[in-house]
Amino acid sequence: MAATYSYTVSQLARRVDSLLAGIGAQGRVLVTGEIAEPWFRRSAYGPVAGFTLTEGGESLTCISYGRALAGMLSRDVLTGECFDPPRKPEEVIIAGREVLCDGEIHAYAKKGKSLYQLVFMGVTDLAQGRRDLELRRLRAKLSKEGFFKEERKRPVPLNPTRIALVTSTQGAVIHDFLQNARRRGLGARIRLFPVRVQGDEAPADIVQAMALANQDPSLQCIVLIRGGGSVQDLACFDDERVARAVFESRLPVVAGIGHEVDTCLADMTADLRASTPTQAAQLLWEPRTELAARAEGTFARAKDAFARLVARQGGELSALGRSLRLVSPQAKMARQARDLAGLAARLHRGLGLRVQQASREASSLALRAGRTLDMAFGQGRERLAEARRRLARTPQALILAKARETGALALRLHRGLARAVQQEQGRLAGMSRLLKASGKAFAEDREHALESLRLRLEAASPQRVLERGFAAVSDGEGRIVRSVQALEAGREVRIRMADGSFLAVVKAVAPADGTGPEKAPEASALASSGARP
Repeated sequence: MAATYSYTVSQLARRVDSLLAGIGAQGRVLVTGEIAEPWFRRSAYGPVAGFTLTEGGESLTCISYGRALAGMLSRDVLTGECFDPPRKPEEVIIAGREVLCDGEIHAYAKKGKSLYQLVFMGVTDLAQGRRDLELRRLRAKLSKEGFFKEERKRPVPLNPTRIALVTSTQGAVIHDFLQNARRRGLGARIRLFPVRVQGDEAPADIVQAMALANQDPSLQCIVLIRGGGSVQDLACFDDERVARAVFESRLPVVAGIGHEVDTCLADMTADLRASTPTQAAQLLWEPRTELAARAEGTFARAKDAFARLVARQGGELSALGRSLRLVSPQAKMARQARDLAGLAARLHRGLGLRVQQASREASSLALRAGRTLDMAFGQGRERLAEARRRLARTPQALILAKARETGALALRLHRGLARAVQQEQGRLAGMSRLLKASGKAFAEDREHALESLRLRLEAASPQRVLERGFAAVSDGEGRIVRSVQALEAGREVRIRMADGSFLAVVKAVAPADGTGPEKAPEASALASSGARP
């Protein structure tokens, strides 16, 4: 029977390889140690990475390639954390780092010698694991103190004009932030607080800068930003001192730290978190095109509202003008002037009729006087002719006597006619003087009546009432308010005084019987302004 433990060199190597592959749970082992001599290269099969894992003077060769290396770079096997984009090998395999390696033991031959090595599928930083554990404990502690409550966080002003920028002056992040700030908003003054954003001294710098920013009363908010980096690079923003400085800040804090997938305690405590520093600027300031469009829309709406207001006020003014023209002193004086003109025309016509009537009466009297004189002269001539005839038949003495008698009769007749004419002329002159006096008295009486009406009109004018301290109250439609029953609290009224008008809002209504609320100065003023003009 052949010996069971007899092998050739190659057979033994394969046997050892199969035995090594069975070490651990289903061929997988976890090995801890310190990375030394890391190396990276490309082969015909793709990228290859390796290093020497040392511990207590012993060493183990570790290598990874193909799917094992790609899976390790895109996902942490122990924690389950995924990385997109995948990590670079040099970001994981760092000399001097204490790590936990997950892989399989395989034998291999090198320069004719049989060796074994660890084909690793995962590398976990033990120090980072301890830091993660401590960070979880700190996060739970701060959460109990209310650091991350949304109701605690304050609103950050939109388009601020004065901000404090806490960041490093090195790198492109500050230039990207300032470039976005120049293209957005309405212009802002940015006060820079330069700090270190990486290393053991960074937390103290950040805390001091935030304290100085809170002492400036002109600032509106604080912006804390940093570019992307590894977990170790961003460790200062997970420091408890920085989280407390953000929590206790008087000013609202905007945090934009790392890339979109990075989350630290400062981000969680800040009043506003931005995924990147560039987004922090975008959250603070709106694009100028949007502001310009909004301003144009606001101007258009304001223009339309002003046009509607002017149209409404113009309608109210026209209504008030019509109402005022109906009750104005000028309208009443115009009506009185028309009445006076009518009375003057009637007086002129009456005086003309009286003059015409007097002229006709005078002409009639003159005609009657002329006829009377003609009749008297005719009768005298007839009597003279008769006397002559009789004289021709009588003696001389009788003729002389009759002649004297006839002369005396003619003289009396002439004197009587002269007195009659003089009396008629005096009567006509008296009637003319009486007519003139009557017309003058009638005109004076009408002038006195017109003056009296004008004085009464001025005394009853609404303008005179307003000049004595009263006011006219009208509602929104221009109607005069004559009773407090038409008013109610909160209603808008217009009050017109002697030198202008103003709008007022009724606060309280107090009827004259005192049943309403206690009279306030506003209510008394409104009650006095409701006097009827």
